[in-house]
Amino acid sequence: MGESKKCTKCGEVKPLTSFHKNNSRDGRNSKCALCYNTAKNKAYSERPEMRERIMSRTSGDVLVRIDNKKKSNKNKSKIRASYYSNTEKKKASRATRSFYRQEGYELHHWSYKDEHLKDIISIPIEVHRILHTNLIYDKELLCYRTKAGELLDTKEKHIEFIGFLTNYLKVVIGAVLDM
Repeated sequence: MGESKKCTKCGEVKPLTSFHKNNSRDGRNSKCALCYNTAKNKAYSERPEMRERIMSRTSGDVLVRIDNKKKSNKNKSKIRASYYSNTEKKKASRATRSFYRQEGYELHHWSYKDEHLKDIISIPIEVHRILHTNLIYDKELLCYRTKAGELLDTKEKHIEFIGFLTNYLKVVIGAVLDM
């Protein structure tokens, strides 16, 4: 096999590195990369069915992926803005940076008052996420309320509510598994 090849489109003799690899006899496309890409781009812009065929071959629509990435970045910035607007949550995060975190568990602040910043509860990640979907943060009192409006102003009330949620989940999951 030679070090160069003649392009069937433009007729120029070019080095093999100027031709895309494929499964032909010499392992390279018959058109040079420049001619191949020019023809492909022309066909893509002139023929809508070609565009559709290429889009269906890709793993997910490219435009949808770009749009989803934009949405994701927008949501991340909203979350970041929300987090950094809560100075008491920043203080609590700093206060517990050096705490040991057991794998599969997260630290939960039951109160964001200065005297309680290091008084945390370690709970499984799944329970922590479900817990926060059932709590409302009271910025004035710097602690949480249940969605029913009950104020969880002590660590004991918080632990009791976590126990209630955990038992509820066991019952619901057990009922689903028994079906």
